[in-house]
Amino acid sequence: SSSSSSSSSSSRILTVEHWSDDECEFEEYDEFADITADDNNFVVPVVPVPLAAIGDEEDDSPVPKKTRTGPFVVLIRHGRTPHNNMQLFTGWEDPPLAPEGVEDAKNAGRLLKRHGFEFDVVYTSWLTRAIQTAYYCLLEMDMVWLPIIKSWRLNERMYGALTGKSKKMIANEYGEEQLKKWRRGYTIRPPPTSSYSLSYPGNDERRAKHFKDLPISFRETINRSIEGRRLSIHRKFPKTESLKDCMDRSIPFYTQRIQKEAIDKGKRVLITSHENAIRGILMHL
Repeated sequence: SSSSSSSSSSSRILTVEHWSDDECEFEEYDEFADITADDNNFVVPVVPVPLAAIGDEEDDSPVPKKTRTGPFVVLIRHGRTPHNNMQLFTGWEDPPLAPEGVEDAKNAGRLLKRHGFEFDVVYTSWLTRAIQTAYYCLLEMDMVWLPIIKSWRLNERMYGALTGKSKKMIANEYGEEQLKKWRRGYTIRPPPTSSYSLSYPGNDERRAKHFKDLPISFRETINRSIEGRRLSIHRKFPKTESLKDCMDRSIPFYTQRIQKEAIDKGKRVLITSHENAIRGILMHL
């Protein structure tokens, strides 16, 4: 997967790519058409991994890299999954890393260790591929003991009824133009999934009981209580999301939790997450 590594003090972003899935530029969204990486108003408090880091060659320098001091933030997109390899809409579906995705995560850990990065805390989503990416990255850095804070607010965008379906199949059925609108529209949501679908987050009993910061859905609560013949409180889980919806949860988590709990206290932060959650945070920065 594409891995973006960053720390504080410069406005330039370097992306170290091992593979390519969905290219996305800020100008694809009308709301961000005037924002470019060269814009003086577009300030991201990150510094790129040195250019010498790109590639698979080992650093033979006998001088160990000096440990970088905080605060800084490193953002890593999860490694490749079988869904990525088959060009499926993944969203909140929960495939593990593919073998090559495990190597993506390990390579990210080796790269960070080689250039003197250490961390104090890790933030990730509730989805297996992001959690595994954090683990394999930390394993290579000898830092698996670090505290890991998981939040659904760092989950990938919820793709609704498109979840688990082939992008090519959707293009054939609805046309390339409609596919582009669903994928790239800033406020356009894909068709919602059904409450009875396996892709509906509320049907994942392992995680659903841990959602405490979502409002209660009275309709779902009544329907499920009648069906189960007992009171069953049900939260209002997203059935589909636009990029804006994804940003509306990921950005407040960054500013109100990650920044206040860690960055403002001088901590060195690793975030392993997903394309659209990371994209939203970078747009904010």
